Amino acid sequence: MFNASTLPLFVTVARTGSFSAAAQRLGIPTTTLSRRIQELEEALGVRLLNRTTRSLSLTDAGERYLAEVEPIVEALEQANRAIKQLRETVTGRLRITAPYLLGELFLADWAIAFQQQHPQVAIELQLDNHLLDLPATGIDLALRAGILEDTSLIAQRLFDVDWLTVASPAFLARAPALQQPTDLAQVAVITTRVDPGRAIWPFGRGENAVNLQMDSRLQVNDLRIACQAAQAGLGIARLPRLLAQTALTAGTLVEILADWRAEATPVQLVYQRRRLLTAAQKAFIQFVLEQARDAQAAWS
Repeated sequence: MFNASTLPLFVTVARTGSFSAAAQRLGIPTTTLSRRIQELEEALGVRLLNRTTRSLSLTDAGERYLAEVEPIVEALEQANRAIKQLRETVTGRLRITAPYLLGELFLADWAIAFQQQHPQVAIELQLDNHLLDLPATGIDLALRAGILEDTSLIAQRLFDVDWLTVASPAFLARAPALQQPTDLAQVAVITTRVDPGRAIWPFGRGENAVNLQMDSRLQVNDLRIACQAAQAGLGIARLPRLLAQTALTAGTLVEILADWRAEATPVQLVYQRRRLLTAAQKAFIQFVLEQARDAQAAWS
């Protein structure tokens, strides 16, 4: 039966003109090499080599066969060298994705800094608020917020994001006292859930926990717009600290219900469960882990 793995053996024998020299180059016993070539001849039904005790030469069929298969073997050798380079050298192409907010706050800067260190790596950065299917889209790595549900993926936890309930001073000046989460039913809120006009806001204090379904006067699909709307006095918003911090420092937003905090959301670097990663993928993962530690230290 024909075995394609014999082709490189045949080409090596033809190039060296000797079973012993070819066997030494290939690192296999001469008897094994001779048997594999004989099996190839039997599978093809023709003799490829003229064998004597002193010499080895190609038959007419062997010369024609060599002309056909040698380019194939050379292409395979080139492909093997290229793959080895991907494994050992930080090169190639990386396809990465993140939601818009995480991409603009973190991943875009990280990708630029990484490429400055490794200009031989081509990067495709795709920002999308939908959870893209990594295998189906060919994406190598993704930055995602929340608990990973797909067990076919590996998640490296980068940092946790605290969620704050905030409003503008002007809004709070005209609003009733807000001391309990249930008091929010009396005021306008800004939600960012996809479900039109509705959102579930979790609150926790010690062992007490409550999930409130909010009726929103304004519903958006971008946290930055929610932040702008809250600063404009349109209502109460639930925002991640990393987005609200500048407004809190400037005084255009104020945190309320500070002793009723939502559970922090993990931000994770996600990639496919593979035994073998390219050198570029490994390097980018390590780079992101280091950048995330520095980022968390900066705002903590």
